[in-house]
Amino acid sequence: MKEQGYTHLDIWSRGVDTSLYSPDKGTGSWRKQFGEDKFICLYVGRLSFEKGLDIYLDAIRKWNHTGGEKNTVFLFAGDGPYREYLENCGMDNVKLTGFVRGEMLAQLVLLRRKLSEGALKTAKLRSWSGVMDDLMNSYEEVLASLWAKQA
Repeated sequence: MKEQGYTHLDIWSRGVDTSLYSPDKGTGSWRKQFGEDKFICLYVGRLSFEKGLDIYLDAIRKWNHTGGEKNTVFLFAGDGPYREYLENCGMDNVKLTGFVRGEMLAQLVLLRRKLSEGALKTAKLRSWSGVMDDLMNSYEEVLASLWAKQA
């Protein structure tokens, strides 16, 4: 852009590392680990109440009640105070990866893209995060909540 005459340019520090988050990258072994024939719905972020995970669990219970648990894995990548609640939710198709970052996180995000599955994103206290940037940079379809509490 500088060569084209643009001035007042600077690096935006909240950008996305395109060396990691690119549709051309591989997904590692995640697909095999959680089921070749399963639909994977992915949540990436801090596992805490304000993220609206209780909303997800309620929806997952309803989905499972219809028989959906046979072909669906709800994968939660992250860590936080809500982790124990998720671990003890009693649903076999709820899986947790723990904290992931760097290339492993990029592989998870790209796993979703290559299989045309969905990403979960909600929050009770804020409506945007760096995870949204990462998902959109990988050309993701994002299911996000419209509910955010105003500070």
